Amino acid sequence: MSDVARKTADALAWYGRQGKIHVAAFVVMPDHWHLLFHTAAGQDVSTFMANSCRWISRETNESLQCGGAAWQDGFHETLVKTVKQFQFVRKYIEDNPVEKGLVTSQAEWPWSTANESYRDVVPGTWPFEFEGE
Repeated sequence: MSDVARKTADALAWYGRQGKIHVAAFVVMPDHWHLLFHTAAGQDVSTFMANSCRWISRETNESLQCGGAAWQDGFHETLVKTVKQFQFVRKYIEDNPVEKGLVTSQAEWPWSTANESYRDVVPGTWPFEFEGE
């Protein structure tokens, strides 16, 4: 788990640090990951997800197969429309390991933007406006 989780988290952080996406939150769990982000340079979500998932799969498939696992095909997209929804989703993502009983605080989970290792990926304030606000 740790090798796959680290590679996945590092990839998501790299995309953010390179300005390819604007990261609000992410977490890599034992069997899935969540990412709250805004695309950069007019790239659509489907294109970004196809490219990033292809790279992550290539880097992690050997480790997953040794453990008898594989990545799920596709992704689920949710359009965040309000500040309240944005705050809820961000908290949900970073609380995921706590809710699953894997750690007692968000910051303890090593593969999350709540952890010090990846905190620099998230801007101090979210630079985008929401519909109707």
